Amino acid sequence: MCEIETTIDVHADLTVHTVTGGVKVQDILDELRRYFAGVPTRFILWDFTAAGLEELSTNDVRSIVLDARKYAPMRPAGRTAFVVASDVAFGLGRMLDQALGALESPTELMTFRDRAAALAWLEAGS
Repeated sequence: MCEIETTIDVHADLTVHTVTGGVKVQDILDELRRYFAGVPTRFILWDFTAAGLEELSTNDVRSIVLDARKYAPMRPAGRTAFVVASDVAFGLGRMLDQALGALESPTELMTFRDRAAALAWLEAGS
């Protein structure tokens, strides 16, 4: 089971989800629903550097994309950054990048291996 700690910086219009432990698809889907039931920020950073993503399958990634897509209109011109540590996680993140791009989502998604680079990319969207 994973833990997700969420912090919101209202002034920067930024939410950071820090994920630890083994991640299952339902963990992410539940967090998306909880988060978007409130007032989402324009910028979101998902920090998966201390998370295990090995149990996520291609079908799980597809489920996340389809679920996230329905929330995209709540964040026009929004940007989401993933920060990951492993090659497998980077590959999953890139799959999400490409899948959302193919669906012509109004939000952008990018996967990074470095948190500072992810934050710089998010800030560049201001």
